[in-house]
Amino acid sequence: MSFDTSDEEEQDSDCSDSQAQELSYKLKPSYSPVEQDSNANGAKSRNNNQLRCRLNPGSDEHTFVLQKFQETMQQNNSYSQIIVIEQIHNETWLLQYEVQRNGLFEQLKKDTEQFLFHGCADIAVENIIKRGFDRNRAGEVHGKSYGRGVYFSRSALESHGYTKANQSAERHMFLTRVLVGNTMQGNSSVKYIPDGYHTTSNGKDIFVTYHDSQAYAAYLIVYK
Repeated sequence: MSFDTSDEEEQDSDCSDSQAQELSYKLKPSYSPVEQDSNANGAKSRNNNQLRCRLNPGSDEHTFVLQKFQETMQQNNSYSQIIVIEQIHNETWLLQYEVQRNGLFEQLKKDTEQFLFHGCADIAVENIIKRGFDRNRAGEVHGKSYGRGVYFSRSALESHGYTKANQSAERHMFLTRVLVGNTMQGNSSVKYIPDGYHTTSNGKDIFVTYHDSQAYAAYLIVYK
């Protein structure tokens, strides 16, 4: 799959062409129950090797992401409105993630991929989409209670606490494909994961990764 790497302004178009269909195929995790429906999706924007596709409400993907988000957020009245849900494609990071995923599968003889949330300030969104999750910046803002890596959670409500409203009162959260692998109890002193383990955890719903290619930002949720 190739992208135009010339300098150009972002362009919106219908996300029902063959490129979008290939994107949908690539992004689908093998265990996901969702049959992604590219023809139901809305506008897309392209910037070099990054493709962002707005999901239409009612499409399979939009429903899947929204339901996972609402599992904890709706119960606590922590948001009032979904602004947009976008499917994210960065060819460079996706390929690295898939290599890591295949290697871990060969090692463990099972797929340990999970959909986990990652909340952030809006100023961090573009950097994550372009460059992935940077473990070297872990703990700069929110601490490192369970290890000095990148934090993800099964609970959108937990990740909501790491978001920051912008001037429009909008918040940003990624639904991320994460390779959990073998996990161990984390603490603030863990900087490098011991052999035989791949993540640290709080023993419940928080997971910390230590390799940049271990997580892939698949969806961006913008909400109030």
